[in-house]
Amino acid sequence: MSSLRIRNNRWYLRYRIHGSQGEISLYLQADKKRPSWNKKFARELQAKIDIELLQGTFDPDLWRNRLSGETATVFRFIETVFKHMQGRPQDYKKQTLQHYYYNLRKLEAVMSVDIPMPRFTSAYVHQKIVPALQEGVKYNTYRSTIADLKALWNFGIRLGYTEINPFKGISTKPRIAAPRFFQLHEIDRIRADLSQPDRPAWHKQVTFFGLNTGLRKEELVTLPKNNVYLDENMFVVKGKGRHSGKERIVPLLPPARAILMERMHAPGELVFDEVTYSGIASMWKRSRQRTGLEGGIHKWRKTFASYWMMSGRQIYALKEILGHESLQELMIYAALSPDALLKKKKWN
Repeated sequence: MSSLRIRNNRWYLRYRIHGSQGEISLYLQADKKRPSWNKKFARELQAKIDIELLQGTFDPDLWRNRLSGETATVFRFIETVFKHMQGRPQDYKKQTLQHYYYNLRKLEAVMSVDIPMPRFTSAYVHQKIVPALQEGVKYNTYRSTIADLKALWNFGIRLGYTEINPFKGISTKPRIAAPRFFQLHEIDRIRADLSQPDRPAWHKQVTFFGLNTGLRKEELVTLPKNNVYLDENMFVVKGKGRHSGKERIVPLLPPARAILMERMHAPGELVFDEVTYSGIASMWKRSRQRTGLEGGIHKWRKTFASYWMMSGRQIYALKEILGHESLQELMIYAALSPDALLKKKKWN
């Protein structure tokens, strides 16, 4: 029969065979202050070895190779640790194990080729694994995947199969993707299309007013002339829908000012009195079909915000102009500021 011992924070098994005594490491972490830590797994291995001792088939060298080589590669490590998790139904629910299993298969698909555990370092995870896991998935999905893999490696450390967690310190903050806006050559195509003689004047006017003010579609259609102050080079917008009741001041850039000077003499109380929601939507749809461009009317707003930041203006002012409640919503545009672009160029 065999007996268990703790030495140097590891579980060891002592055995007696053919009148001589020997000892092998079970590759399980141990703590004398917490004797129950991994004791269950140590006893499971002890039971298997005791059976072989009784049958006379116990081979110490074979067991050493089996225990030390059981997790020599990443894929074998994954399978071994996951089997231990399946053996603890009191700690891991069926649904939780399904999540682990799904994310482990995802990791294997990303790696495609098995590698030795010593090569699976934090640098390897940062360079090879993280970009692949982020590709084409929502932020919450990526965060859940990293959390599951981190937990599995922590469990492997507790079992003594590895000493480091390569997923420790991996950021799960959402990536800030580059904003999609109309490039200057695309704006030239829009201008050329809407300047055709058969196009009503308001087509070009409302489009470029939106591109130069960042107004929402409902704000463009309902902007009253009484809220325009040409002498002060600004106008006041009262939000609509979920933004109703919130007034904000929008400065007039030269293109927007020129359009307002033309529209102020048109009949009606609104700046674009003849424009309706459906009218502006169908106009833009036909223009996109003719120019081959992608993006709805809301892309006008993104275009205004993008060029505002690229011109070196303040993001705090942009927040007030667009009527956003927090700067977090605008951090996507911060990467377009001259300072940010300079730093990106420097590091590239």
